[in-house]
This record gives sequence, C-alpha cells and structure tokens, in this order.
Amino acid sequence: MKAPLSVVLAAAVLFVGSVLILLAIVLMFTDAVESYRIAGRPLSGIVNARLFAYAVLPISFSLLGVATSVGLFGLREWARKMAIFLSVAPVTICGLLLLLRPEAIFQPDVGATILVVGDLGIVVYAYMFVILIPVSVWWLILFTRESMRSQFRSQKTL
Repeated sequence: MKAPLSVVLAAAVLFVGSVLILLAIVLMFTDAVESYRIAGRPLSGIVNARLFAYAVLPISFSLLGVATSVGLFGLREWARKMAIFLSVAPVTICGLLLLLRPEAIFQPDVGATILVVGDLGIVVYAYMFVILIPVSVWWLILFTRESMRSQFRSQKTL
C-alpha cells in the first residue's frame, strides 16, 4: 500500500528537520571543542547541563526522527506512535526549559563560548518552540485520526 501524501509530507519534514538539526549540533559542538582547544582549556569543562540541553537531547530526538521518518514512509505502526511521541516530547521539553529557565543552562558564560551562550540560548529555544508548536499540532491531528490509524494497522510488520 502506498503512503498517503500527508504521511509522505510529514515524513519528509521530519527527515529534513532531523538531519538539519544533527548537522547544526555537530557543527556547534566541533566549534565549541575547537574554542576549548585554542584557549588551552580541558575538554572536561564542556560537559555540563548546557551540553545536555543543546546537544544530547536534540541529537537523540534527531536520530529518533530519522528512524521514524523511514518507518513512516513504510507505514509502520511503531513509526506512527513515535511520530506522536515526537510531536509531544520536544515541544514539552522546550516549553519547560523556556518557562523554568534553569540557571545551569541559561546562565551566561563570561569569556567562553559553549555551544550557545546566555540570552542567545533563550532565543534559540524560543524560536524552536514557535516552530515546534504548529508542527506538533499538525502531527497530533494527522496521526491520531482513526482513518490514519487504520492505514497503519493494515500494514504487516516484518
């Protein structure tokens, strides 16, 4: 059975977005490592709450997004469930970080650049939040409709 256009579009958006986020994180991380190397500071200083918020979480969600997009193209039920998860989890985490603003993540780091610094980190998360909300609503509506669930259920899993 051929995937509906809405699923193909959702999978394509998920794949492209996930790959772009992976590339951005890798570039920012290598830039941070290079700045530590040039400054002669030990790389152990890069491991902190910001690394988790700006690298580990996005990389984890991006890798899951790439795998999910491939599953969506094949109309796999697990991919539909993961798409629902990916429509809720990142926007919830991003919203909570913006709302709570833990000092460990958003405090400015005087004299050093660690991935994203200070107020710029809040701006990045605010833009991500604004982008994630409509995409999340679209996916929640799309993947929870009964007609869509039945299309995914009719596929045999390997």
